[in-house]
Amino acid sequence: MTTIRLFILTLMLIAFLISCNSDDENEIINNPPTNNVDTLGNLYGHIQSTEGHIKDAYVTLANSSTFSDSNGNFIFYDCAKKSSILSIYHSEFEAYSNTIMITDSLNLVIPLSRLKYDYFPLKVGNHWQYHHIYSSWSAGGGGSNPSKIDWEVVEKSGNYPKWIFKLKETIYDSTYNSIAVEYFYINCDNNDTISINGTSILMLSANKFQRYYSTTYTNSVYSQSPPNSIYQRNIGLIEYNYGWSGGQMGAQWWCKLINYSLQ
Repeated sequence: MTTIRLFILTLMLIAFLISCNSDDENEIINNPPTNNVDTLGNLYGHIQSTEGHIKDAYVTLANSSTFSDSNGNFIFYDCAKKSSILSIYHSEFEAYSNTIMITDSLNLVIPLSRLKYDYFPLKVGNHWQYHHIYSSWSAGGGGSNPSKIDWEVVEKSGNYPKWIFKLKETIYDSTYNSIAVEYFYINCDNNDTISINGTSILMLSANKFQRYYSTTYTNSVYSQSPPNSIYQRNIGLIEYNYGWSGGQMGAQWWCKLINYSLQ
């Protein structure tokens, strides 16, 4: 009898479990979930002036940032579809800031007005070559030392706008044999000036000078860093002629740009 009762109880338990599973399968969901709403969009932008595309502009959107490419374009992917502040900064152009509403695919064309020009363009790969002469004289005689000096921007570090550029300075003798290689750094700040950190034969004792000038200035500007130097718009240092004398001695430094290539 005990075995029969145990068998009957087992059958009843199995029947109960089957009934529960059947109820779950037939359960009616009163509020089924709806499809998720797409909450992300993309922003495509183009920055330009009356002169053409504006490259290397610093662009921020909410907590994201990027730079415009060589065609003046920038992109932000997967942005929250909401009101956000778009800001654009460039050392040569007016600043821009505006509140925009992100959509599925927002396209903007943003014109900026030029305020300044760059008289010492800094970008990795930029290269300048100079003819350089150092002369000296004294009661016992004198002489001169002609050479060629190459500059190349080889590295950029830091964050906008406080970039740090590393320049390689190669000195060649009159037969174009390399006789010395030095490295120095140019530090940028929030203003229009840049400063030199390290030793540069070509820059003499210059340690700080102006990089950006307003559009009211001519194509070439004069500076005293180095003394009696000339900088040309969108090119950089193009020449200087500096000397001193006292009693029966003196010295003179002269340089002139002979070639360059800019990125």
